[in-house]
Order: sequence, then C-alpha cells, then structure tokens
Amino acid sequence: MLPTYHELAGFIEIAKLGNISRAAQSLGFSQPSLSQALKKLEERVGSPLFLRQKSGVQLTEAGKVVLDRAHEILGLWGQTLSHTSWVSHELSGRIRIGCHVSAAQYILPSLMSFIHREFPRLQISLIHDLSRRLVDQVLHYEVDVAIAINPLRSSELVIRNLATDEVTFFAARPLSSLADAENLWLIVEPHLIQTQVLLRHVNSQGYAFKGIIESASLEVCAALIRSSGGIGILPARVQRLHAPTAFKVPDAPSFKDEIKLIYRADYAANQAVKKFMKQMEKVLVEALECDLQL
Repeated sequence: MLPTYHELAGFIEIAKLGNISRAAQSLGFSQPSLSQALKKLEERVGSPLFLRQKSGVQLTEAGKVVLDRAHEILGLWGQTLSHTSWVSHELSGRIRIGCHVSAAQYILPSLMSFIHREFPRLQISLIHDLSRRLVDQVLHYEVDVAIAINPLRSSELVIRNLATDEVTFFAARPLSSLADAENLWLIVEPHLIQTQVLLRHVNSQGYAFKGIIESASLEVCAALIRSSGGIGILPARVQRLHAPTAFKVPDAPSFKDEIKLIYRADYAANQAVKKFMKQMEKVLVEALECDLQL
C-alpha cells in the first residue's frame, strides 16, 4: 500500500529537524499523531527509518533511501497540483506563496490586495519559513512562488530582484558605538545566517555584552529591545515596523540583504503564469519602495 501524504511529509520534517517533537510542532501535528504516522511508514517499508538517541533521531541507511524517494514523490505531487491549477489562460486553483513571517508583515498586504482584486478565482496558501528552506520547497514543487532573502542561484529558478535591506545593530537608546553596549543584553534570532555572520564579526573584534537572549521571532526580538533597553540585531525593515523608536548603532557591522522573487523556470512556459509573475513583481517592488518612505 502506498504511504499517505501525512506519513511522507512527517518523515521528511523529522529527518530535517532530527526530533519528532519539533517536527510535530513545525507541521502543526500532535506528537502522538506524527509518531503513529512514522510507525505506519516503517511498517510499510519493513525496516526502521530512524535510530532513536537521547538527543533526537538519526536516519538509518534505509531511512536515507526513503528520504530521497519521499522528496521525489511529494515533488511530483506538488508539480501535478501546480500544473493542473495553471494550465488554462485564466489562472485559477490554489497558489502557494512562501515568505519569512517577519518579511510577510510588510510585503504581503499589498500583494494580497492585488491578487484578490485581479485574480479573484485564485485561492491562496501562505507558507512561512526561513528563506533557504523556502528555496528548497520551490525546487521541490512544494511552494509555487516565494519572496526569499539572499537565495542561491539555480538553473531551475527564475530569480527577480525586488529590493534590498540592511541587517545591523539597533539599541533602545542612542549609543556612540558597540563599545557602549558591554553592559547590555544582546537580543538575536540565532537561526538567521545574517545573525551568525554578524556575531562572528563582533566576537572577532573583541566586543563583549552582558549576555545573549535568543528568540526564534524577530518580532519578539524587537519588542525586547524596546522594553529591556537592550541591543539587538534586526533587519532595518523589521525595525521600522516593530521597533520604530530604536536607534541604529553607529559604525556597527551590517549585512546587506537582497530581497528576491523566485519561482520555477518551467512555470514561465505558461504565458498566463508568466504575466502573473511580472505583475506580482511590479506590485512587490512598489510595496517595498513605499515601505522605505514610511
């Protein structure tokens, strides 16, 4: 019997995160439900797919084989859904749009208004994740189009420039330099590559802080900077939206972000889809330019 979508998607997420509890949380499943799905998949395969360890789970050799095939199966299904939604000259069906949740708050409102007005038959699913994961989901037909930060180039993707952003240090009060922050808590989102690059830079320069507070939410980081009087690493567009009273730290290191629209190159063969993507690009560029002027 063929595995279900629930079983394959759950298995892939467990393999990616190395932990059943975190995978369940990421997918919005209950842990017992995901554990049962994994058990059923292992029964279908006839072999354990993971080695259980104290720190989480690790793929077995059989699990590595199944992981490759699981990506292929879900990719083909996603490709089928995309092509059946966009085969006519009038777009209909469902479009899956990926965007980091923090960027979505200043990017997507204008885009949603445009789609509802110009393409009322389209149904929209929003997927929020780190940009590097969204790129992978576009490649595997799990997301139709994404607004991604600093995506890696691929011959399978169309990548269009939308705007830039700056990730740097912001503080609740004016500072003359990072040296003034040695008695302040540093507040960061540790999973972002930009954060990791900037932390390595300040560590190599010998800057010291009172300690580090980590949060998986840039919005929470912004709120903590405001309320705690601390210092944090934020994209400037997020700072303007969620911590507008914060001050940029002079001469602090920064990371330039490139905000881009990405979708699969094979979608451009459909003239209706190609036209839609160009219109989407125009709306997004205008929205991001407007954001800078606020």
